Amino acid sequence: LGAAVAAGELADSELGLGAARQLSQALEQRLDACRAEIQRQLDDNREAYAAAVAEVSRAQDTADLLLHGIDDMQALVGDDETGAGARLAAARHAEAQAVQQMNDSGSVLRCLRRLAALKADLHGMDVLVREQRLDAAAEAVVALEAALAAASELEGAQVSRVLADRVSLARLSIKDRALERLGAAVAVDIDERVLRVRADRTAAEPALFEALERLGATGEALQSLGARLVSKAVRPLLAARGIRHMASADDVDVLAVELGRTGDVSPPADVCGAVLGMVDFVDRVLGAASGHAAGATAWSGDVLSGISQLVLERCLLRLGALAPGSGLADYLDVANALVEFEEALLARCPLAERPILAAASRVEELFVGQRGARALVQARELADTASFQVYEMSGHEVLSADTLCALAGVDQLSPALAALAGEGAAVFPQCAISGSVHELVALAYRLANEALMEPARQALDVYGALFPVLHTAELKAPALAWQYYNDCMYAAHHAAHLGAACDSGERGVWQTTAQRLVDAAAAHVAEMERGTARELERIVDAGSYADSAQDGRRAALAALSERVRRAVAQLCRAAMPPAVTPHVFYSALGRHLDAVFDATAAAVIDVRDISLDDSQVLSDHCRSIHGLVDLFRLDAQVLARYAGLAATASSGAEALDPLLQADGDECAELAARYCAQAGKLAQLADVLLISRADILARRRAGLLAQFTVDELVGLVRALFSDTHERARDIDELRRM
Repeated sequence: LGAAVAAGELADSELGLGAARQLSQALEQRLDACRAEIQRQLDDNREAYAAAVAEVSRAQDTADLLLHGIDDMQALVGDDETGAGARLAAARHAEAQAVQQMNDSGSVLRCLRRLAALKADLHGMDVLVREQRLDAAAEAVVALEAALAAASELEGAQVSRVLADRVSLARLSIKDRALERLGAAVAVDIDERVLRVRADRTAAEPALFEALERLGATGEALQSLGARLVSKAVRPLLAARGIRHMASADDVDVLAVELGRTGDVSPPADVCGAVLGMVDFVDRVLGAASGHAAGATAWSGDVLSGISQLVLERCLLRLGALAPGSGLADYLDVANALVEFEEALLARCPLAERPILAAASRVEELFVGQRGARALVQARELADTASFQVYEMSGHEVLSADTLCALAGVDQLSPALAALAGEGAAVFPQCAISGSVHELVALAYRLANEALMEPARQALDVYGALFPVLHTAELKAPALAWQYYNDCMYAAHHAAHLGAACDSGERGVWQTTAQRLVDAAAAHVAEMERGTARELERIVDAGSYADSAQDGRRAALAALSERVRRAVAQLCRAAMPPAVTPHVFYSALGRHLDAVFDATAAAVIDVRDISLDDSQVLSDHCRSIHGLVDLFRLDAQVLARYAGLAATASSGAEALDPLLQADGDECAELAARYCAQAGKLAQLADVLLISRADILARRRAGLLAQFTVDELVGLVRALFSDTHERARDIDELRRM
């Protein structure tokens, strides 16, 4: 009986499991049908989608009940027997995927609907921008920016960035078109003579300002307009020399200013009045266009500060802003007028900076800087445009009070210059100087009379540094080279005396300036004379001195002597007093003759065999060349101007005590003073004719000290036959 009962329970259990399997298969089929239905409903409409979701929920509940029953049966029988648990787990996973797909599909659907709405708004915005309805377009831009910010489902998506860029471009387009209209409302046109600012009252209206206000770009747009007006109107106006407001009945719509490119410079009052008139005109135009909205002005604090700086540069800081000769009082008057102008700007808008007020607090410093800068420009122009026109000195220049007043162009000297001046205190001898250096010295004295000693010294330095560089080619001409020498000495002379008017601590730099000018003169003359010395030596060396007694050689030496005389005379012609002082002339001639005498003596001494006839010819040639010392003879009337005159140390010349020659003896004395080789050549002419005994006697007496032992030995060997007596005399010469 027990076995029969157990068999019956097992049969009932197998029947229950079979039914569960059928129910599970039916459930899977029903879930598959639900998925298909959900997909179809998603494509159809939202209501069907919601019904499918409810059906799935009910199926989920049924599945949960079934799973509880299956779990009980599985606990009783085991999953290995039934397999229902695995199939139900797979069904649960498939159902979860279906729910996730449903949620994803819902998100996509919402995004698509949001994108469709944004696309419609963007299209409307584009239409408004194209139609120039800037107020409505600005409103659309603001709305779209808010919508994009609120669209959380689009956050981080690429499409969101694309839409944001498109809206930003629309914002920029609206701002650009608004700025174009503002520019058209106050258009600027300028020609050679007139600057006009025209008001177009149809180009801008209150709606334009409302659009900018919605975009938060009113200040930026007006700032850009102000910068454009400064560039196109204020700067050209301030660049003109003459400025005159052209008043007319049409001043309401047109502001006209006449511009003068040449002629007198307009006073600061006219400049400031024209600028303030332009500022007020633009403000009236923009005020009317904006419906007199608050803040409708193109002149921000930064822009007005920039205008203030431009006016300051135009009226006070720029070179040439004030008339030449303007003093400190003139600068103070202009500074006060400009401060009033800046106060007028300040009344219209708080300024970011006040450059005019800052400059007015240091007007004395600016005055000194301006005068110094102007002086350097004048010195540069004098050096650059020098025409080498000679300034005629009527006589020796004495640094008296009258002379300094004439140089400075004033009626009364400053205390420092008055103390420096004195009758006969310092003298510069009469010579040829250029008009440019005379103007330079006059400029230095004008500055010194205003107590501007440093600009005066700098002007001399600039001229001295630039002149030889700018006129290298011209200074190769001997006449201009000597004039440049005089110019340097003249400037150095006055630099030394201006330095004496300074405090002891500043005299050193003035002495440096004076010495630099003297060195420049000496270096240029030395360079020039090196070239002339080479040319003279080349002429002398072209002669043939061996076998000079031959007829052809004798005539060639005579022609050479005449050629040398012409060359030296030609060189001296450029340095003939009163073009230079007698001392300078004598020094230059002495250096020319030294080159000729030294080359002639060397050429004769180099001859290895001199016959009796040759010695006479060579001696005559040496005397002919030595005869060039008669070029030291100058006109007595010219020399009379310099008689008894002593040059100061600052002039760079030694004491002048020129001889008034009556015969050749004075020429010989001048030659001995200025020509180092004159004595050697004269002695050589004698040595060529005298005996060996006389040569030895002169050597003992020191008359042949300019000859080296080897030179005398060579002459003895060339002049005398090779004998025992000659050898003895040569040995004696070597012992001396």
